[in-house]
Amino acid sequence: MARGRSFKVDVTVKGEGVVAGDLALHIEEATAERRTELRAGSREKAGENVVTWVYELADDTWDALRELHRSRSMIERRDTAGKNATEVELLGAERGREAHHESAAL
Repeated sequence: MARGRSFKVDVTVKGEGVVAGDLALHIEEATAERRTELRAGSREKAGENVVTWVYELADDTWDALRELHRSRSMIERRDTAGKNATEVELLGAERGREAHHESAAL
């Protein structure tokens, strides 16, 4: 079994430090233009020990996340004691939409 050195990852998301550690990991949503800037910066001396992970959030993903949040908020608000039959049915339908939006977001 090979042994390696253990280290903590220093995570930065959108310029904000999230977790302190030894190895710098920057996560950023980036357009094609911004990815080009980040790639150029990674080739400079200051960026040689930084791992940068970029992504571009698709409109469909953003829409699914927004709808997932709406469903979860509605369920949280309406899932109370003393519901009548119609409210139970509507809550069940909302849970179905929640599952659909979660699947789409993933």
